[in-house]
Amino acid sequence: FEPARERAAAFAPGFPLSSAAQRETLTALATKLASAQASGDTKTAIELALILRGICAQAGFDDLEGPLGPDVSRYANAANEALARARTQLAEQIGEPLTVEQLRLMDGDERERFTHEHASFAWPGVALSPQSLYRVETVCGHATLLGAAEAVEEHHARLVKWYGSDPFTARPGLVRLVPEAFGLESEGAPFWWAGGFQGGDTTTLRFSCGTIEGLGRGLTHELTHRFDGALYPGLPAWMLEGRAVWTGAAYANPEDDEFVDDHALFGTIDDARIKGYGGREALEKLIKGTIEDYRDNYTAGYALFVFLKSWGDEDATPRYAKALLAYMKSRRTDKRDALDAFVAHFCDGKETRPADFEAFAAEFGTWATGFYWRDRKPWTKRYVESAGPSRA
Repeated sequence: FEPARERAAAFAPGFPLSSAAQRETLTALATKLASAQASGDTKTAIELALILRGICAQAGFDDLEGPLGPDVSRYANAANEALARARTQLAEQIGEPLTVEQLRLMDGDERERFTHEHASFAWPGVALSPQSLYRVETVCGHATLLGAAEAVEEHHARLVKWYGSDPFTARPGLVRLVPEAFGLESEGAPFWWAGGFQGGDTTTLRFSCGTIEGLGRGLTHELTHRFDGALYPGLPAWMLEGRAVWTGAAYANPEDDEFVDDHALFGTIDDARIKGYGGREALEKLIKGTIEDYRDNYTAGYALFVFLKSWGDEDATPRYAKALLAYMKSRRTDKRDALDAFVAHFCDGKETRPADFEAFAAEFGTWATGFYWRDRKPWTKRYVESAGPSRA
């Protein structure tokens, strides 16, 4: 037993693998993957491709500890190409996705059997939303598949109303739900801490021990990225995340057909202040996209978006609202520096807007400070913290 204990200790978490060992492992996986594809073993090809892509996604995280590993780009490309090809083949093998009605009609035994039969992405559960706007794939079981397929179009419809148009009438979306963090990595997650991400028309989310109502918040957040990518391409990270945090919170229940326009997360705005974004230096970094932690876009970006969307003299049109729309529309074609473009739209001295960035930062800082819980300022009364009663 002693040799076994010694080997176990040698490979404990944190044991540094040599670059040669890492390359050999990646090469072996890639070779096995190519063999599975050549033999027409679609399921094994999918499983191996997901493993290989997950390792490559982990290697791409920019805050890893330890020595830098080998270049994994060619393995990532091989995994991506193999997975796309195998999933196309799998879709043909699966055939027509189930409908919501077919899922509802299953009895208890059938639901249990369905869950066990579709526990791997080599053979996931697949269904279409009622109007076929979304294909849902998951290994999270019957109840998750049914709930997500039923609810996704409600969140889509609310966003259509908010944006004023639907750019996806001929572009069905794909929602893929995974139960663990490694599932996100296998789908190519950009950050180790991500709970989900949007890539083109594919929405990937982690869903574990939650509710369909809670899942809807994540769906709304990621689908906001999908809409912004189609209607307002080129938005900076702070606005992308700020808008998505707002839409994910500014409604009560899935069937609500519109957002609560004056909704605000007081604690999130105060968090932005605590992190220093009420001051010019940090705010400038946020706008330039040079902040150290991407996650600050969720708090500070949210606060800045709510400010631009809503702030102004009481009972008057918010002073930045018109400029905000123009700014969003210009992101794809505006070649100016990020800060220069921001200043040109929001610090132009017109329609009661400040004449320079320093004055803008001071106004934003004063506004954000008003949400401090021990000293709320009068202007916070124009906002509501609750979007209304919601189901538990």
